[in-house]
Amino acid sequence: QSYKEALQEMKDLVMQRFGEAVKTPEEMAQAQETLAEVAERTMQAMIIENETISVKDLKDLRLMNQQLFLCKEKAKEESFLVPVQTGDTITGVSLKIVRGKENKGLVDIFFRGALMEKVAASFEAKENGISGVIATTDEETRRILSDNLGMLVEKINENGTESMDIRVAYVSDLSMWQFEKNTLSETGEKSEVQTKRLYNIAESFIQMVS
Repeated sequence: QSYKEALQEMKDLVMQRFGEAVKTPEEMAQAQETLAEVAERTMQAMIIENETISVKDLKDLRLMNQQLFLCKEKAKEESFLVPVQTGDTITGVSLKIVRGKENKGLVDIFFRGALMEKVAASFEAKENGISGVIATTDEETRRILSDNLGMLVEKINENGTESMDIRVAYVSDLSMWQFEKNTLSETGEKSEVQTKRLYNIAESFIQMVS
């Protein structure tokens, strides 16, 4: 088995793990740890097998590993970096779950698309329904998201029990730091219903963009 084949196998494993994991915080944390371990092994293999690796490539690899290690640590706070296949590329999607009391909570998502446009989505799960805003810095991306909004609403509301209010908007700029500051004044304990509800929103949106 060649080095490239082994690398592809590892990449497929990571994608499969995350595809199955966006359901519970425990599975997501485990998948995040797997991603960090795979990245570390990949970097070591590249250093050993590739005699022509440049100083810049090595620096980029080390920076990526540092970021993934931080993501593994942040998984305890239900903040994740999810690899998503979009066309021929893999995009890192930042996902943050913020819990409120009882059946409330926030789901915040941020990523860069294939054309380097930024996309941020913030969903609020309330007791009486779900509201959300999806913003993007590209007008064509806004149109595509709007065209597929019905599919997202249907997926989130598969049991037909939620009132839904989700909108798509074009904005001139977005910052990941803005969405990472989202908090709730009342933070609650994890409950099975709350977990299923919040992670279903996250899984539905990630499936939509991929």
